[in-house]
Amino acid sequence: MLTGFVNSRRRRADAVLFHYALEATNDNWLHDTLLQMLVAGMDQIDAGHALSAWPACIPAARRLVLSPKTGLRDRRRTFFQAFEALDQPSRDSVRNALPTQNAIPAVFDGVSPWVRLEELPASIREPTKELFKFAFGLLTTVGLRDEHYRVIWQNLTRAKICPFCGLERLKHPNQPRPDLDHYLPISRYPFAGANLRNLVPMGGDCNTAFKGQIDVVFDAVTNVRRRCCDPYTGPIFSVSLDGTNLFEADGTLRLLPAWDIILHGGVHEFAATWDAVFKIRRRYSDILNEEYHGWIDHFGRWCADARSGIELTDITSVIAAIIQYSETILQEGMADTNFLRSATFTMLRRQIEADPDSDRVADWLKFLVAGFAPAVAA
Repeated sequence: MLTGFVNSRRRRADAVLFHYALEATNDNWLHDTLLQMLVAGMDQIDAGHALSAWPACIPAARRLVLSPKTGLRDRRRTFFQAFEALDQPSRDSVRNALPTQNAIPAVFDGVSPWVRLEELPASIREPTKELFKFAFGLLTTVGLRDEHYRVIWQNLTRAKICPFCGLERLKHPNQPRPDLDHYLPISRYPFAGANLRNLVPMGGDCNTAFKGQIDVVFDAVTNVRRRCCDPYTGPIFSVSLDGTNLFEADGTLRLLPAWDIILHGGVHEFAATWDAVFKIRRRYSDILNEEYHGWIDHFGRWCADARSGIELTDITSVIAAIIQYSETILQEGMADTNFLRSATFTMLRRQIEADPDSDRVADWLKFLVAGFAPAVAA
């Protein structure tokens, strides 16, 4: 969830992370209908009554659409067979899990009640997963998945990119669908398996190579609950590189900076989970190392070009050149890693403005520009 910056005088410099439009989750009728059917069935079983037959068990408003879905019928039957075989305390645990797993966003706060599938009776686990996996597939069949993504896409006004990394582009709704991640993994939180509030479009790398089945509300390494961002309400973070070290201990310029990547914005624990799950700092560090020299050389060539009107004579002129470069050359928004490029030049400017190494940074940039002058003039 990212953005570039441009001019700290005109706008916030380096907002990162954005969240999806919550309105995309408004039409959540399949999830609501399925939960209504399950609660009604559990009530009947607990009361000693016969389970309503198919399709009479489907709320009237959705009966026409869902009654032909025999896969749903069969999985519902299997689920209730397993439920009926449980003792009452076990039934109660299943009842409790249904709303608890769907308590979104409360479950993201790290303290609200939560329950995972492995804490339910073994005999009900597989029927539950199979029921909600099928329901997840129905989201496509009944058109909810496409509408969900269409609303999200239309509201991505600043950049059509993955909000979890800011690096991967999201496809147009007319193209093959992007990955739709179960933010709470369906393998552990199946009752939220068809809940649009738990489903988020995600870049393929973020979904497959990094997040996978990682539990965002429980840290398996430390074995503790944790807080995490809500993809539909935030919080929103920013990237700062201001603490980056450009010089070796002996004062010579590093071949590559020692990047200090700080995620600013909301509560630190949210950023820590985001970084732990999606390996944000490691991915950004790799990109910065790969692109840094190209960005700096481009700045040097631009300053050396007489058409820029730039003349670097002192610290003030170097700062002015960076600001002018940011305003006129760097593109706004989050596409094409612009947010990292902008953060890099913000870091250089701030180190010149306030850092004890300001003279060295300014002198280095002046030397860089002077080196490009003959080539640009030719």
